[in-house]
Amino acid sequence: MWRRILCSKSFNKASHTACESLSLMCRRLCTEFVDPTSISSLMSCRLIPLDKNPEIEQLSQKGVRPIGIGEVLRRIMGKAVTTFLKTDIINSVGPLQLS
Repeated sequence: MWRRILCSKSFNKASHTACESLSLMCRRLCTEFVDPTSISSLMSCRLIPLDKNPEIEQLSQKGVRPIGIGEVLRRIMGKAVTTFLKTDIINSVGPLQLS
């Protein structure tokens, strides 16, 4: 849905305005201190429980892994920033894999 709104020509001026606003917010988040309480809804996520060992019946060996699914706009901004800074990120973290 967001891709269609941001990239479609059928939304004309609204699509351009949405892209500009999103890039301005992304730039601000990357360059300035932003009070965390003002962006709490952007940073929220939905937690999905994932069963670690579905075939094991013993409760002592079972476990649940929480999977967090973030807001779409935050994911779009994160993807844009990491695409732009990919080589800098690779150079600074080296062979480490961040999850």
